[in-house]
Amino acid sequence: MYIFTQIKNFFQKWINKGKALYVKITSHPLFQIHKPIIYAFGIVFICAVILSLLTKIGFFQYFVAFYLLLFGALEIRDIKDFKKVFERYDPLSYWFPWYSGLYPYISIFFALMLILDYFAFIALVFIIIMFSTQAYGIWKIMKKEPQIPHINMGPKYKMPLSKLILLESGIIVLFSLLILF
Repeated sequence: MYIFTQIKNFFQKWINKGKALYVKITSHPLFQIHKPIIYAFGIVFICAVILSLLTKIGFFQYFVAFYLLLFGALEIRDIKDFKKVFERYDPLSYWFPWYSGLYPYISIFFALMLILDYFAFIALVFIIIMFSTQAYGIWKIMKKEPQIPHINMGPKYKMPLSKLILLESGIIVLFSLLILF
């Protein structure tokens, strides 16, 4: 009986430490500001892990696909506001004014191409171009206007552009490159 008590106490100690760490992380101001995008990344991560275990397509491809699918759907919810803000920081929207209105639909289309593994190479090349130029535009505008809103989560969740958003674009570019090579 003594050994079971020791094992129980050991696990209880680690559970309490985990709870304390969770509270510390979730109460941090940066987590509170970016909570929706962090949770969205969590959902994308879980879906990618589950499907990559069940099918022949790899984790990175599913991660990029579900990211594009989720955020594309959220962007469509308020396409007018999305277009206004997106045009301010995306260089492709500056060069091609029609692009900002089609961007969410293009994202969903590429997501479906990746999920179905249909011309995935072509989709990945365009995804790398889209997100590289987007990251450049975000970096450039953050130097001038650090409070521009980021509306990828749709109209309900307005948050400022930040280094997290640059990291988000960087992750998608990195994962797309890993899939290609």
